[in-house]
Amino acid sequence: MRCACPFCGDFMPQAQNQARCVCPHCGYVCAACISRDTPLDLDTIRQMAEDKVFEPAEPPDLTGES
Repeated sequence: MRCACPFCGDFMPQAQNQARCVCPHCGYVCAACISRDTPLDLDTIRQMAEDKVFEPAEPPDLTGES
């Protein structure tokens, strides 16, 4: 799957050996499309739930305002 960052529009490639995509421009992390058409076992889902990388984060401020 190829996704554009919802905040800056840049292409978000999948991080190597990780179940997430990362925007190279603003650093936004997304895992919305992970496991599409590939069922995950219960232990893997539990590990992903505990992984801090999947916690929601505030979107980056791209306006330059403080």
